[in-house]
This record gives sequence, structure tokens and C-alpha cells, in this order.
Amino acid sequence: MGRIIIAVVVGFVLWTALWLVTGLVITKVVPDAAPVEGQRIESTGILLIFIVISVIISVVSGIAAVKIAPAAAAKTGWILAAVLFAVGLAIEIGGWDTTPAWYHIVFLLLLIPSVVVGARLGAPKQV
Repeated sequence: MGRIIIAVVVGFVLWTALWLVTGLVITKVVPDAAPVEGQRIESTGILLIFIVISVIISVVSGIAAVKIAPAAAAKTGWILAAVLFAVGLAIEIGGWDTTPAWYHIVFLLLLIPSVVVGARLGAPKQV
């Protein structure tokens, strides 16, 4: 159980770090991607970029977590997905007014399956 906890913590920290770094890069490269105080991000293109990045980061985090706890790959993936979903839900609710509702819904709907797919991709191959 200790390895699973470490794997989930590492997966969570990795997801968060990658999200923050890529978010900073995108907002520097595409100024319209950074919300201005009191204004919403309405650009479908920018929001879709963030969705795609979220999926990629979720897959990578699932892979990384499973590499730490390969004996419990499925369990590790599902726990990491649940933790990321819970935190993501709180963050999306807190930022509900910053983007259209579809963005929050799609972001959350793709979070769990993306992490689980990453965990499956990173799991030891059965012979």
C-alpha cells in the first residue's frame, strides 16, 4: 500500500507541475489564453488546446504512477484518477465563471479515462 500512496502522490505532483508549466508557456505564447481579471476565456481553439494538454498530461501521469507501483497497476491508476478528479472538480467549480460550461464538463469527463489509459499503457506486460 505504501508504494501505491507514493505513486499516487508522484502522479498528482507530476500532473500539477506539467499543467502549471504548460499553462505558463501557453499564456506567454498566446496572450489571449490568459484570462484578464473579470473576463472569461471564450476562444474554442484555446480551450480545446487546454483539453488536449490535459489528456496528454493525464496519460503521462498515469504511466508514471504505475511505474512506481507496477504490482498494483490498475488500483494505482484508478486511485490517481479519483484524486485528480476530486481536486479537478473543486477547481473547475471554483473557476466556473472563467470559461464556458462545456469546457469544465469535457475536462472532467476526460480526466479519469485518460489517467486509466495511461496506467494501462505503463503497466507491466502480461506474458
